[in-house]
Amino acid sequence: GGKHSDSGLSFQEFMLVPTEFKDMKTKVKVADKIIDSLKNLLLGDKQSVVLGDEGGFAPKLPSNEQALEYLEKAIASAGYDTKKVKIGLDVAASTFFKNNSYVFESKKLNTDEMITIYEDMCNRHQIISIEDGLNEEDFLGFSKMIGRLGDRINIVGDDLTVTNVELIKKAIENKSINTLLVKPNQIGTLTETLQAVKMAKKNNIKIFVS
Repeated sequence: GGKHSDSGLSFQEFMLVPTEFKDMKTKVKVADKIIDSLKNLLLGDKQSVVLGDEGGFAPKLPSNEQALEYLEKAIASAGYDTKKVKIGLDVAASTFFKNNSYVFESKKLNTDEMITIYEDMCNRHQIISIEDGLNEEDFLGFSKMIGRLGDRINIVGDDLTVTNVELIKKAIENKSINTLLVKPNQIGTLTETLQAVKMAKKNNIKIFVS
């Protein structure tokens, strides 16, 4: 979805997160099996299986909710359940933040309303992480999101923090995130990347390496 395809979905990525498996090799096999299952489900419903910019399927679906439902069906169809395989979202909310409102599925929403949407989704689906759920400069909004969802899921900073020590420091001061997305190419040097990781770990922020 988002800027990665012309699917029309607001959220940029819907991710499989196989959590309850012993090693990385098994997790990759599980994800691969579910992706095959998802492809068959989409084809069965005459949906497109064209891939978006980062390799995910990009069917034109009427809602972000339906994308979550497809993932859950694919998990079950592959022989697993959402106790073992969770869902992650990379919302990239800055892409649909216009004139101080989130333009989401034909509605204009404020920060609190957007967080309520995430809460409702987390109540209905086994979501384990939400990356960039709010605008990339809204440190206080992220802090609100931590207050409402931080004990349940990973609130991930990517566009908010861009692997930059100064922005990570600001996120720590505002209690904006509990998980940091780390991209060496984003900050440009391995030295700065390691400084970012060290600062996050020192402040009990989880690391999510891209």
